[in-house]
Amino acid sequence: MISYRVANLAKKYTDYDMIQRHTELPTFPNGRVQLLYTFLNQGQRYSVEDSELFSLVTALVQMGLDTHEMIDVQEEDLGEQDMRSRQLKVLGGDFFSSRFYQLLAQSGHISVIASLSDGICRLNERKMSLYDRMKKHKVSSEEYVQESVQLKKQLFLSFQNMIAEQQAGLYDQFLTSVSLLDLLVEEREAASDVERSKSRFAYLHVYENESSDVRSALAKGKVTPSEWNELINKHKTIEVLTKKIDQSVLSVQGLLESQVQDHVLSEELKTLIEPYFIHRASA
Repeated sequence: MISYRVANLAKKYTDYDMIQRHTELPTFPNGRVQLLYTFLNQGQRYSVEDSELFSLVTALVQMGLDTHEMIDVQEEDLGEQDMRSRQLKVLGGDFFSSRFYQLLAQSGHISVIASLSDGICRLNERKMSLYDRMKKHKVSSEEYVQESVQLKKQLFLSFQNMIAEQQAGLYDQFLTSVSLLDLLVEEREAASDVERSKSRFAYLHVYENESSDVRSALAKGKVTPSEWNELINKHKTIEVLTKKIDQSVLSVQGLLESQVQDHVLSEELKTLIEPYFIHRASA
């Protein structure tokens, strides 16, 4: 079994003192990155170095897109620290996203640049469509989950035709499962914060189960933090997300036991999904 080290390689690009000191970065998408590396590294088609490179650049692009997602675009007066944080998110996201082109061009993998660029376009188009429907309140909480999973998968699907044909379907199944777990963990962490919950599962879950007066207050941003906590407690939003996490962990365990016969691949996938166990209700 070859040691996975992409997360450590990425620190060369993500661990800058200026960024760490003045702004928050998104969580490194380690589950999806490790999954991509694991399947690229099966067989003899790509070297370990190429598998690492392709996984690294995909991680950096995802980090860039996720960093830009964290930018507060509200038109309001910001203090010096908040303004610096916003500026660094813009610059940091641009920096991460630009590294993929440089690293792939230097190594001569021009076709991979084209594949990832197409993936970025598809992701942004899908994201804009989702946001437009959400503004019009045409997306349910369950539809949000399904569509958000597709968004998390999109970049990593850029490599599906580079994975051994007999394993491409299995890769897609695991990618769906890991993307869902990544999403649900993020959603549960954000659920208690009224500001972070905007345009997320918790907001939609409360909105679709509340009265017209509460819906109006939510739409106008007039719900206080204490009122928000009462609402998510009333609708057991965090419990709903925890149950979904439990079901998803059991689902990916079942997939591993029923669909993966190769012992080495099975062990690598077990290592990959273990970190998600701590998020279960019984953890």
